Amino acid sequence: MNIENIQAPEWANKEHTAINCRVKFAEFDEFLPFTACPNDFEEHGRLIYSELESGKYGPVAPFIVTDKMVEDLRNQKLAEISNWRDVQENANIIFELGNRRWDGGKASQARLAPVVMAGSAGQLPEGFFWTDADNHDVPVNFAFLQQLEAAMVQAMVKHGFRIHERQRQMKEDVTQLTDMSAIIAYQPGWAEEA
Repeated sequence: MNIENIQAPEWANKEHTAINCRVKFAEFDEFLPFTACPNDFEEHGRLIYSELESGKYGPVAPFIVTDKMVEDLRNQKLAEISNWRDVQENANIIFELGNRRWDGGKASQARLAPVVMAGSAGQLPEGFFWTDADNHDVPVNFAFLQQLEAAMVQAMVKHGFRIHERQRQMKEDVTQLTDMSAIIAYQPGWAEEA
């Protein structure tokens, strides 16, 4: 690629690792947008960066954070929070019933529902048991399975509400941030993890 001229160089980021500009290559009729990097895999990219950094085409304008950049970054972080919420809502939980710890969550609920249905029809196999969260086989009857199902739903609702409250708080936090570095640094998670 043969470089004829370069216009409008400006730093692409605050770290000064890339420069945005418009380049007129001999092979094209008009100036083309270009981002030059010192480690570009193309020789002309490295050359453009070097010449811009040296001032050959004038000073490189400072990196300026625009409102759109902040808003785009904020929206990306809000999407991360929504993804965190989805993962949390689909994760297993542990709850207690009858001095035992039990697995809960959508997968456990899906496994338990047909068993409760079979129990309601009196179709549980003789000697039926359910395995608790500590991997102990516990003999159970239909009445206990109903209690287990109700306790699981209660635990899921309680945990789901905690998730909802936390994601709402995180989204409120992020909407208040105006500094790109603070938005980038914000990590979705439980308050005790953050």
